[in-house]
Amino acid sequence: MATTTVNKIQLRIQNKRTQGFDQGSRVLTSNLESDLTWANGSGTSEADEVWTDNITLGIGLFNNLDLNALAQTDALGAADRTVDFVNIKAMMIRNTSAADYILVGGGTDCAGAADAWSGVDTPFSTDAAITTVPAGGVFTWVAPIGGAVAAGEILGIGAVTSIQTFQILLIGDK
Repeated sequence: MATTTVNKIQLRIQNKRTQGFDQGSRVLTSNLESDLTWANGSGTSEADEVWTDNITLGIGLFNNLDLNALAQTDALGAADRTVDFVNIKAMMIRNTSAADYILVGGGTDCAGAADAWSGVDTPFSTDAAITTVPAGGVFTWVAPIGGAVAAGEILGIGAVTSIQTFQILLIGDK
């Protein structure tokens, strides 16, 4: 039986600022939002693959995600299949820890390795490019054309100063 994918990506940041006066108040509302729906496929604004996981890392440990060989478990916890991305078009990483940060990027062990998923069409412009996601923070990247994934490219994620838990979701093309 064929599997199809429909992806809905909704991002919204809203701020409401109220200033009180003697005879009333003024309200300034600022919004920035994006609402995308991508059909099944491998073209621009399309995707046909997804990978997600909840991960816990010990102090000083790294999870080196081989973007061509991501194990996916089914809803019952059994090994289901291997995800092999050709392009990644959306990524969300949420640090669910109460304290400290995680490192994201830089290839193996977030060390700026030559195997890093990087380039001008990815969120990491060079092999050494790394971002941090603080406790309770969210890192999101969306690109309708996607960031190409070459054979053996690694997305490194590391816990430096304490045990860290995070959720990750990747959407792209197989």
